[in-house]
Amino acid sequence: MNTIEDRLRDALTERASHSPLHPGAWEQTLARTRPRPRSGAWARYVIPAAAAAAVVAIVAAATVLTGHRGLDGGHRGGGPSQAGTAPVALPAPLTRKDYLIQQDPPVSQVVKVKAGTSGQAQWVYVWFARMKGGQGTVLCSEVRSGKDLQSAYCETADLFADQVAVPTGGYSTLLLGASGKQVASVRVQLPGHVADGQLISGRGFPAKVWLASFQPGSSGTIVFRDANGHQVGQLALTKAFPSPARPRHGGITVFRSQLGTATAYLIGGRVCIWSTAAPEGFVATLPASAPPALSAVLFGVPPFGPVKSSEFYGYAHGNVAQVTLRLASGKLLTARTIPGWPGSGIRFWAVPGPAGVTTQPQFVALAYDAAGRVVGQVTSGLGQRV
Repeated sequence: MNTIEDRLRDALTERASHSPLHPGAWEQTLARTRPRPRSGAWARYVIPAAAAAAVVAIVAAATVLTGHRGLDGGHRGGGPSQAGTAPVALPAPLTRKDYLIQQDPPVSQVVKVKAGTSGQAQWVYVWFARMKGGQGTVLCSEVRSGKDLQSAYCETADLFADQVAVPTGGYSTLLLGASGKQVASVRVQLPGHVADGQLISGRGFPAKVWLASFQPGSSGTIVFRDANGHQVGQLALTKAFPSPARPRHGGITVFRSQLGTATAYLIGGRVCIWSTAAPEGFVATLPASAPPALSAVLFGVPPFGPVKSSEFYGYAHGNVAQVTLRLASGKLLTARTIPGWPGSGIRFWAVPGPAGVTTQPQFVALAYDAAGRVVGQVTSGLGQRV
């Protein structure tokens, strides 16, 4: 037995199991959480000692060329250090048992800020994590009122093309997300009223996090300005979209199961969904425009349970070919996407969910392109562990 070959083989096995270059890295990570036969791909081969230097050189070069796409319009920036492995300090009441912390461990400081309108003050916790199996970054946030958890999500936070800011989370009267380096201030412009937002920074943050507070039912604009006071971008803040009349034509069936049927329509630049599952009627409306990533995850879970069956369904964008969900129990659910309306860049997906749920399950959802690369991620930490 050649000890050099053995050491090299072990090193490559360890490296391969963590490499973001491998499109199956997420599945390999899942395999380590439950007993299953190891594929042992590297273990089936013995690399000649004469080729060792060349193989090591290739792995090293791939490591150097791999990195976060960044949050500054697609240009690589100063992202979280990939060398740090020490656990990040967590402000109370966050703990290591927190679902988001477990699924998307911080690679930056966890920052706690106070936000909210008068009489509705809330605490917001934000941090950055690496996308599972991909090369991007996710922005995580939890909104709490006292010890009550009101919102808990991680979403892909990469900025694309000329984007200045993207929303990734919030709750009721709060909205937050990532912004480009050029943003120096954020304000909420409402009819007859202007309020300052917040820009949050922390150790290891690859971008600033913006936070806007507003009154319930508000409509207006979130405006982003640079250091010279020039407007560099904006996001619309609108009242809840009223339930529209259901069109007679143009619907796309998202799923059909024993629960019923969900049908989507494109109305005024928004995806509107109706369902025959209890309770029947209008389900949701979501903006049709978003970065080319997993933009939303919806649920076919009735509000009263437990239910005999459930359905996960949602939509993504044109480069997403497959969506994989991992539930808190470790169960994997996978669905291929189907095309939406021609020219819309929207694709739909659906997959049967677990039985016996009473609330929305906790999960991690990954969006893959046709080449098997992870291009989007959403983690929901608010719900039932199934």
